[in-house]
This record gives sequence, structure tokens and C-alpha cells, in this order.
Amino acid sequence: MVSGATKVAILGATSHIAKGLIRQLTLRSPASLLLFARSTQRVTEFLQAEKIPQDRVKVLPFDQLQAQQIDVIINCVGWGASSVTGASPHENVFHLTEAFDNLALNSLRVYPDCVYVNFSSGAVYGTTFAEPARPDTACDIAVNRVSPAQHYGIAKLNAEAKHRSLSSQRIIDLRVFAYFSRYIDLDGKFLMPELVRCLIEQKKLSSNPVDITRDYIGPEDLFALVALCIEKGGNAAYDVYSRQPVKKSELLVAFKTQFGLDYDLGSTNVACSPTGEKVNYFSTNRSAVALGYEPRYTSLEVLIEETRQILATADWKPK
Repeated sequence: MVSGATKVAILGATSHIAKGLIRQLTLRSPASLLLFARSTQRVTEFLQAEKIPQDRVKVLPFDQLQAQQIDVIINCVGWGASSVTGASPHENVFHLTEAFDNLALNSLRVYPDCVYVNFSSGAVYGTTFAEPARPDTACDIAVNRVSPAQHYGIAKLNAEAKHRSLSSQRIIDLRVFAYFSRYIDLDGKFLMPELVRCLIEQKKLSSNPVDITRDYIGPEDLFALVALCIEKGGNAAYDVYSRQPVKKSELLVAFKTQFGLDYDLGSTNVACSPTGEKVNYFSTNRSAVALGYEPRYTSLEVLIEETRQILATADWKPK
């Protein structure tokens, strides 16, 4: 567990993952939080909306990071779903990833005993997921034909390689495949934001018949894994997973039963993921077991509970 004497810096405090971690840290840990973001106002508004006590929370701009004495850095800066405007990843994905990673690494030079937890992505395995990732999965990049869909994964893989080269420092990369919480950006282009929008607006969800599989982790299990990394992690990367992934077909049936979702699987106009179409986007790599990680919730349990929390504040009525 993260102790009361621990000072935790969160970079990208307005991001989807960061919001869940902030809430979990304030509920389940006595640690002091230093929250860094481009918009400190948005962070303050989030804390007020969630009624999070600010007596052990500081909200700061990024340029003040190295002036703070810290024990843990959690890098949540990333390319969000709302950044997707077409078939290509965000044009600044390489610059964004490297700039904030270097910001964190510069702080480690000042505080060498600091633990650095960086959120990476399952995209480091590439864009082909006919089968889920395994411990021996290789990333196959055609170096003379790098596609825009590969940019995000390459940027994350570059950061991971840099971290492994710094083997004497405690740097942990967590490869998230899918994450869902009540703080999701409902303007996102992916399946779950669209599904929740359809529930709120009482509309039919249109999707294609491809039965993809996803592994959604929620805030509680993710916090548990981060806490274990802070306590026990060395220099390594871990794939992030729930107790059980979920197929789209299972998800839709469950949401029809739970929330009355109306859906159609005959669409041919559903947008392809900008990082590549991934049928089985999850991992069977369970190396995080070595830290003592045992997820409590399945993907479907996470999706149902967090959707219920969203609908409770959206004036939603079942059909």
C-alpha cells in the first residue's frame, strides 16, 4: 500500500486513467498527491465535482515538477480517444510521448530513488491481433513501410526500450489494452463511448458483425496493480489484464439485459480503429502475478458497474 509519507506526482491529471487513480488514491491511500496538467483549472474542477479533499492535494503546472520533492511519478499523459479525428493517430504522438517521458526522467536524475510508473499500451505488440499477445509475441514492423496505424505503438515501444536501458532505476511500464470508467470521454470514437451515448440518447447502436475480444480493466484493479508496482516493482514492463476478457457478442447481450440496449450488427460503416483493426486485443502474459497481482473484476463486471455510475448522473431512464 502507498504510505502516508509518500509523495505521488501524477502527470496528465485530466486524463481518463488519471481521474480514476486520483479517486482511488484519495480513497485508499494516505499519500500526498501532486497533480500536474496543462489546465490546472480543469483539475481543480474535477476535485470539486468529486468532493475530493484538497488538504493533501496540490495542483501544479508541468514546469514546476522538478522543483518538487517526490517519491513516485505516474505518467498518465497520452493520446486520448477524443484526439482521433481520422484514420491516422494524432500527429504529435511521438513528440508528446517523448516530451513528457523526458520530463519524468529528468526528475529521476534529481531524485534517483523515485519510482516511475509509466502507462504504455498493448499497441507495442503491433497492429495484428488475430491472436492475443503472449510472452513470446514479437512486434513485426516492416521498416520500409511504416503505416500511420503503427505510429502510436512505435512511440510507446521507443519509450519502453529507453526505460529498459536505464536498468538501475525503478521504471515500470504498464501496457493497457482497454480501460473503462465513469470518467470516460463520451465523445470518443470507440465502442464503449458510442454504446453509452446510445443508451443515454435512447438510440440503436450500429456495429459490424466482427466479434472482437477486449480486456477492460477498471479503476480498482488498476490502482491495485499500480500500488504493487510502487511497492515491489523494479525495472520491467507488465501487460495489464482483468479477471476475464469479454467478447463483443457477450457484452451486447449483457447490456441488452441490464440496460435495454438496442443494437444492430449489420453495419458496414463502422470506423476502423486508427491504430489498426484488432480482433483479439488482449494479452495472456501474466508476468504481473510475480508482483502479487490478482484482479478482482472481469471486463464485463467493470463495464456494467461503471456504465451504471454514468447513467445514474445522466438522467437516464430504461426503456
